[in-house]
Amino acid sequence: MKSQEPQKIFGIAYYSEQQFADGIDKTPTTLKRWRRARPPKGPKVTKIGRKPFYAEADVQAWLRGPCTEGHHRHDNENFGRRGQRRPKTENIAGISR
Repeated sequence: MKSQEPQKIFGIAYYSEQQFADGIDKTPTTLKRWRRARPPKGPKVTKIGRKPFYAEADVQAWLRGPCTEGHHRHDNENFGRRGQRRPKTENIAGISR
């Protein structure tokens, strides 16, 4: 993420929607679409009032890859559309993926 400092709310560091969007080179509209997707994409969102915030710890966990709780990052090639683990398959050359 860029060098924007998260703001502390009740002692927990949170990124605003704009800060998070800028940090991952996406638009706030994309983040809104991710939140509305089923299952949701991106890191866990905390709403404070009507505004979405992203806890620094949740962002770091999401950036590290798939997790077992909350929202998941599904760009790992071993996961299917809905996050289920895909069985290994062999292509014609006999190479497993």
